[in-house]
Amino acid sequence: MTVDELVSRLTGLPIRLRRNGDDLVVRAPEGTLDPELVRELRAHKGELLESLALSDSGWWSPPTRITPEMLSLVELTQEQITRVVSSVPGGASNVQDIYPLGPLQEGIFFHHLMDGEGDPYLGWGMFAEDSRADVDRFVAALQTVVDRHDMLRTAVAWEGLPQPVQVVWRHADLPVEEVTFDTGADAAEQLRSRFDPAGFRLDLRTAPLLRVVTGFDAANDRWLLLVLMHHLVGDNATWDVLQREISSVLSGQMDSLPRPVPYRNVVAQAVLGTSRAEHEEFFTGLLGDVDEPTAPFGLTDVHHSTAIAESRVRLDPALVGAVREQARRAGVSAASVCHLAWGLVLSRLTGRSDVVFGSVLLGRTQGGVGNGVGLFINTLPVRVDVGGRGVLDAVRDTHGLL
Repeated sequence: MTVDELVSRLTGLPIRLRRNGDDLVVRAPEGTLDPELVRELRAHKGELLESLALSDSGWWSPPTRITPEMLSLVELTQEQITRVVSSVPGGASNVQDIYPLGPLQEGIFFHHLMDGEGDPYLGWGMFAEDSRADVDRFVAALQTVVDRHDMLRTAVAWEGLPQPVQVVWRHADLPVEEVTFDTGADAAEQLRSRFDPAGFRLDLRTAPLLRVVTGFDAANDRWLLLVLMHHLVGDNATWDVLQREISSVLSGQMDSLPRPVPYRNVVAQAVLGTSRAEHEEFFTGLLGDVDEPTAPFGLTDVHHSTAIAESRVRLDPALVGAVREQARRAGVSAASVCHLAWGLVLSRLTGRSDVVFGSVLLGRTQGGVGNGVGLFINTLPVRVDVGGRGVLDAVRDTHGLL
């Protein structure tokens, strides 16, 4: 009998458990505990003690078994649910929720599986502290933030399932690794190189999809912290939220933090809103007759090219004002004007009048998720035909599409 089978056996019985140091205390009416049940409680004592450590109350009752009827956003059989639950430390008592991946999460997960070595969607931030005690305080504050947000306690399960799902753990310990740097070389560069996303991956099956690496930089008399976070659980705005909340915890102002936004609400909006069939119909109509990519200068291998540079140009304020004025006159957004302009650029670089490109769309302004932790963006295709339309019609078409 596994521990999950034992918990299922206990379900519905008037039995309560409590941890007392290394001892398991069991309270049950006389005659409830038969010899077999006592043997199984003893056999799984260690696992049950771990589960009890996750309980908020003194006495703990075995949770109701997670059944298909309890999962409102995904369809899984009882066998599949059992497979998911068995992958979580603490079993059913440590499972808060199970639901599908969001739209962009699906794409990111696909690329994670396709890239067998590194992970292009693993982000990082580096910090410096004066002492090891400061490192410990930072880690404790980040653990508090992880405890607050379900998205930071989320893992992905997919093996043996009809579709990948995200599993929210009730408790997830933040992994912390301490490394030693080679003398005579820059410590920060060593840290970046050792955990370069080009060759390093996180195990998506284990929450949290965060990791802290620290080490003493003797040359600069400081402790370095590298925080790794997978893009599946957050975007750039999430990094900002994390840093603000860590600062609030460290300064004793945790009570001022806003109430966390459940990420399941975002997934529910995607799953229960427009149907997949309607999405497929729309994008088939948009892209169904496209037979070749829009490739500037004929470049198509964008994932493995090393000749990539980034350039920024600040626009003249007069030009910015003109763009906004023209947008107002046409009854569209400035973003629509910029999308059409980019379509014109691609048209010149490809010699095509009908171009397709991707655009990142932000969703934090909807549903009060401005301070939410999670992935609130999506990358979607935009198609612009700059050949057969006048400028005014083209910009309004682009605005309507967006």
